This record gives sequence, C-alpha cells and structure tokens, in this order.
Amino acid sequence: MSVDTEELVAELLPDLKARLKERMLSAYSYEIDDAVKTEVRRYIAEDVMPEVREALQEQHAEIVASFVTAIVGVHAEMGAAMVKGAKEKLTSYSGDKLVAKLMREVFGSGY
Repeated sequence: MSVDTEELVAELLPDLKARLKERMLSAYSYEIDDAVKTEVRRYIAEDVMPEVREALQEQHAEIVASFVTAIVGVHAEMGAAMVKGAKEKLTSYSGDKLVAKLMREVFGSGY
C-alpha cells in the first residue's frame, strides 16, 4: 500500500493552517490587544477629547442649568415624600403614641 504524499498534504494542509493560525493568534493576541488599546487611547486623548471639551465648554451654561434643575426637582420630590411620610406616621395610631411621648418628654408627665 503506497501513500500518495500530495493527497496526504492536501488533506492535512487546511487543518495545519488552522492550527498554525490559532497558535499565532494565541501567542500574539496580548501584544496585538495592547497595541490596539494604546492606539485607541492615544486617538481619544489627542483627537477626540479636545473636541469634546470644546463642545462641553460651548454648552456650559445649559449643562449647569440642567443639573441645577434636576437637583432641585429631586430635592423637591424627596421633601414631598418626607412630608407625606411624616403626616401618615403622625396621623396613624403609632403617630398618636409618638406625639404623646414627645409631649410627655417636653412638658412632663401630665400629658
């Protein structure tokens, strides 16, 4: 039985190429990843961020106003929720006990 070397090479070559490619990618992937990350960081720092800073600076007043509006709105909602909770607590049965205890602490045992 003779082996046809050309046929054997033709059969094995695709698998060998795939394995070689996999090993090369595995061996160099960290270096490639680092090189890509470095270049992306450089591009963002040097080319993108100056334009972002300029755009933010141009809209500075609007950005600050929107932050202030958001903060005021959140505080208003929090305050309303706290007042609502306090009213519910003070008008409930346990609220009556709380008010009575507070009155006794402030004015003495006659309350």
